[in-house]
Amino acid sequence: MPKTCNVLLVRHGERLDEADFREWIKVLTNDTQHDPPLTERGRLQAKGAGEIIKDMLDETGNVKLYASPSVRTLATAAELGEVLGIQEMRIAPGLFACAAAARRIGVPNLMLANPGSARFSEATRDKVLPHSKHVGALTDSFDDALDRIVGKTPHGHTAIVVTHREGIGYHNYKFGRRVATSYCCTVRYTCTHDDEKKASWKMVSVATPDVKKG
Repeated sequence: MPKTCNVLLVRHGERLDEADFREWIKVLTNDTQHDPPLTERGRLQAKGAGEIIKDMLDETGNVKLYASPSVRTLATAAELGEVLGIQEMRIAPGLFACAAAARRIGVPNLMLANPGSARFSEATRDKVLPHSKHVGALTDSFDDALDRIVGKTPHGHTAIVVTHREGIGYHNYKFGRRVATSYCCTVRYTCTHDDEKKASWKMVSVATPDVKKG
C-alpha cells in the first residue's frame, strides 16, 4: 500500500569562503580547503530556517533530521536541531555526493571520519557529537541517499534533509522545476512511494529566512 511522507530539502547556511575571502584565508589548510565552515550569518540563517520549519510541522514529533557530512551542512543541521528540539542527527554520505568538491575528489576522500574533528567550533562539536549516527554507504549517490531516506520515513512522518545547492537544483530539474536555492532555502515536498515503484514527488512550498548582513 502506498505511503506518503513529507520531505524538506534544506540548503546549508552562508559559507565562509564565499562571504569573506580574507577570513577564509586565515583558516584555510589542506584539511579545510574543500570544506569551508559557516559564517556567523550562516548560523543565524540556519536558526531562521528552523523557525520556518517549525511552522510547517505538526506536534507529533514524527521528524527525523538528516545531513550531508560536510562541516557547513552538519553545522546547519545542528542549529536546526536545536531550534526544533531534535535530539539525533543522521549523517548520510550520499547527500554530499552532489557537491562540486565531492564530484571532483570523491565522498570517501572528503568524508569526516569523526564529526568532532578540530574543523568544528567547540559549540558545533557539542551539538553534533552527542546524538549522531551514520546511515547509508560512502558510495551512495545523491539519489541513493534520498531513496534510502524516503524508504525509511513512515507514512505521515517528516524527513528534514540538509544538503547542498547542487543536489536541490538537480532534484528539482528532474521534475522540470527550477528553484532559486539561496542559503538555507527550504523546499517542502510530499512524497508518495511503495516498495515496487519509484517515489512520486510533489513540491509544496519554498521558503528562505531573511537574515540581513551584519
